[in-house]
Amino acid sequence: MSAKKLILVIDDEPMVVAVLRDLLEGEGYEVVTATSGPEGLEVFSESDPDLVITDMRMPEVTGVDVLEAIRRDSPTVPVIVLSAAASKQAAERVVELDGQWIMKPWIDEELLGSVRELLPGSG
Repeated sequence: MSAKKLILVIDDEPMVVAVLRDLLEGEGYEVVTATSGPEGLEVFSESDPDLVITDMRMPEVTGVDVLEAIRRDSPTVPVIVLSAAASKQAAERVVELDGQWIMKPWIDEELLGSVRELLPGSG
């Protein structure tokens, strides 16, 4: 029996954090959360998650900033960036950094499919 995979969810909207936590925990994942980019990076360094799901548009630190910081220290941790705003430049940067871009509002099965794909042997 393998240990539960740990997912870090970062979003400045507490309702989005709660919805993602419920969705992921319902699939058997362990979830830690943060409501800002700086807090997310702190939680990341403390918890060593298997995957990160971050919002794109947050005050202070964007999803791209979070992804860049994670890539510096942990180049192989999968990162999904959620965004309601489709900026071609931001989406291209996410892909350059080997992240995955998913539009908000997401479709639960598509998001969970991406999580399963990025975390083989889980879910």
